Amino acid sequence: MDVELLAGDADYATEVTENGIRYKLDYSKVFWNSRLITVHSKTVEQFDQNSVVFDVFCAYGNDLNPDAIDFLKQNAKLNKISEDKIEGFVFKLEPNLFKNNSRKKFIFIVKNWKKKKN
Repeated sequence: MDVELLAGDADYATEVTENGIRYKLDYSKVFWNSRLITVHSKTVEQFDQNSVVFDVFCAYGNDLNPDAIDFLKQNAKLNKISEDKIEGFVFKLEPNLFKNNSRKKFIFIVKNWKKKKN
């Protein structure tokens, strides 16, 4: 990711907090869009601590960026989230959840919210 420094030190590492979750990131290595906080907040409000959520795309292309995966793991640890719950081929994460007799309720978030047409 190309970043142009306009002034100051070339230190792009930072920590942001959104909805009580801390994220360490480096703007020169990963993408962060703080304008999506409202969308993220509305999405999170739909779940409780017992919800099973599969964000199968996690936006677009983050899974192709090894730095994004590294930050994902660091941030999971920072926020005390088990690393085995955050990355993997969706059908291998918990195969029993996908059986026809599963009683779990699933919420699939597939991609960004669509804008409403006027």
